[in-house]
Amino acid sequence: MSQLGEEIARRVAAIRGRIARAAERAGRDPDDVVLVGAAKRQEPERLRAAWDAGLRVYGENRVQEAEEHRPVVPEADWHLIGPLQSNKARRAVELARAASSLELEPLASPEG
Repeated sequence: MSQLGEEIARRVAAIRGRIARAAERAGRDPDDVVLVGAAKRQEPERLRAAWDAGLRVYGENRVQEAEEHRPVVPEADWHLIGPLQSNKARRAVELARAASSLELEPLASPEG
């Protein structure tokens, strides 16, 4: 494993540890918590290293960047995070399984 891969694996493990401790304090199962890695402005090597470290859900806040990043880890579960513009909604539906926030209620409908 590369130095980059080792560093990212350490970071993912540390975050999962924090999630587990927080879940325990809250009386929740840590497996019910979804860790979404923000892909924003990340180099492809970092995204692939995060996949190798066990990260399975990625978030991107721009449709254009999601189009660029998705081929790097096509097997990942992609989410759009942050505001979604109405002119990008149709492309977003094709790229991502979930959108974490919407600014306009009409965008939430299938006709959006």
